[in-house]
Amino acid sequence: MTKNNFSVERYPDLKNFTDAEIAEVEQIYQNLLVEFQKEIEEDKAGVLKRVYKSSAIKKFNEIKNNQIKPEAQPVKAKSPAKIVNLPLFHKEAPPAPNAALRSALFPAIHSKDRKFLNNELVASVEGVEVKLKGEQFNQDDLEVLLAVENEAQRNPETLTCQISERGLLRLLERTKGGNAAKALNESLVRLQQPVTVKIDKFSYSGGFIQHVYKDDETKRYVIQLNPQLGVLLRSGWTALDINTRRQIAGKPLALWLQGFYATHKTPYPYKVETLRDLSGSRTAQLFHFRAALRRALDDWKATGDIQDWCIDENDLVHITKNKVIEHKK
Repeated sequence: MTKNNFSVERYPDLKNFTDAEIAEVEQIYQNLLVEFQKEIEEDKAGVLKRVYKSSAIKKFNEIKNNQIKPEAQPVKAKSPAKIVNLPLFHKEAPPAPNAALRSALFPAIHSKDRKFLNNELVASVEGVEVKLKGEQFNQDDLEVLLAVENEAQRNPETLTCQISERGLLRLLERTKGGNAAKALNESLVRLQQPVTVKIDKFSYSGGFIQHVYKDDETKRYVIQLNPQLGVLLRSGWTALDINTRRQIAGKPLALWLQGFYATHKTPYPYKVETLRDLSGSRTAQLFHFRAALRRALDDWKATGDIQDWCIDENDLVHITKNKVIEHKK
């Protein structure tokens, strides 16, 4: 049985829908076809239409349950948001905004330690102001963002990527399974949360990801980066060595240190206490953090990314690099 464009056998939720509700779902679906016309034309396999049908039903249910406000109907074809190109980068070294790396926006915390921030400031270096509204990110979320950037660069005109759940997990070198898939989906949701960055006279407000659509049957994603993400990257970005980060996966503080010092052509000596604050660490006792910092620095050094490190008598951390990490001001 088919109701308009929708097969009840494929979408059993429609069985209990009235004709008027089916018409509303159909209108939402048509709006998505208009919004993503270019991507659909390029999708020879027809996967996107199935994804957008599932998304239309989900969006209708959210409207019906008053979780989101309905859009004015019908939506006419509109000019797509202007895409600001990402900087050119190698797939093994995708870019991250310096403001994110020089702050606690992606803190060195485990998932269980996340908090909800209501447009609150996070610790950052002098001259950079960063706010987040929503659940805290961590280094896992940064890894997901870098992976999506790698895929989206194949479609610079839309910053959109199509990829299976399994394919994205494989890129992240994460195991298959319910927990990994759930964590991935939650990361993609978090990366849509609004972030505000202010650097001198420059300011940016928006999420890292614009849209995420998923077909629960085929387990395929359609993900679009924020069309203005390139603007934030133009304020300053650094390429992160994926191979190095894979070697310290699961070690939040080592990952944060790698990203933070990647933004420094010549590492500046920071106090242990300053690094604790900038990393967003939850460790209250400084001597406990210092011990964790030593372990993290050893883990990072073991990757070969740095030559050496030390903490001097003034509690200043010194990093000696042994190779140039691509850096943009």
